[in-house]
Amino acid sequence: MDKCKTLADYSYFIAEIRKNLETMSLKSSVITAVDTCIEQNILRDFLIEQKAEVISMSIYEYNEEYVKKTLHEEGYEDGFADGKAQSLIENIEALMNNLGLDLSKACEGLGITVEEYYSAKRKCQK
Repeated sequence: MDKCKTLADYSYFIAEIRKNLETMSLKSSVITAVDTCIEQNILRDFLIEQKAEVISMSIYEYNEEYVKKTLHEEGYEDGFADGKAQSLIENIEALMNNLGLDLSKACEGLGITVEEYYSAKRKCQK
């Protein structure tokens, strides 16, 4: 980035948006980043000339990035929950088969209720 000021400036702009997203909405984050960059003479001429387009395009790009990230995170969480439910079922059934425990005793041994076991079973059958 030392060799290309425009790339370094663009990276700064993106970093400003990301920093702002910690405390602001997407639209506010982008607008604030544009204003900050103009004040600090970063991509100043371009941002002044194309401000409205830069804001709308940045919001669109971040929405797409956000959607992709959110879908990935939700998929991961769903997969993790499914795996946890499957593991719970396997552990309960192993206790029942290997130690000859009934369902209620097997659940008690793992510190869960029978309803939690059935809930995991229903989750895994979907």
